[in-house]
Amino acid sequence: MSLAVRDAERVLREMFLRDGLNPGAPSTVEDAWRVFREFAAVASEATGPEQDGVLYQAGNFSFHGVEEFYLDFVRQFEVTDDGGEGEHDHYEQLHCEFRFPMTAETRALGRFAAWWFASGSEPWSAFVSTVEARPEFAALRAARPVGVRVCRISCDDRLIALYGIHPTGGGTSSRTIARRPICTAA
Repeated sequence: MSLAVRDAERVLREMFLRDGLNPGAPSTVEDAWRVFREFAAVASEATGPEQDGVLYQAGNFSFHGVEEFYLDFVRQFEVTDDGGEGEHDHYEQLHCEFRFPMTAETRALGRFAAWWFASGSEPWSAFVSTVEARPEFAALRAARPVGVRVCRISCDDRLIALYGIHPTGGGTSSRTIARRPICTAA
């Protein structure tokens, strides 16, 4: 059985709860990644050339007025039009975003982004190994973040990551995106 895009948010939330984690704010990167990698391994019913992908991104940013280090897992589903032509309509994304204080150590980690697509040739296990071997993942896997956000985002154009960050590290979009937390932190 495949995961329907409309059910993805609920399924991720239930998986966090099953593992005893707050679905709105898992306590560590390691806890969230354990659930997220299981969630991302479930085949989806998404359609389109970029139908089902996972983005791992990390780096120093000032999204909230102060420079912080972000580590973000994203599952992205391409949604095609209802007209039966299979044309791209928008993306639905589920983010697990962690923010850490800026220190000399986190600043030295730099920026990194990597994509995996279900339709590609790279096995999911190889992508998981790549993520888990990353220096920022190793350094922050058990660290306590200063902020956590698990949310769903609908992107009305080719925006492919939160805040307009593309896999190449550049690019922005002036389009509006809608953010909706999966649940509020307890």
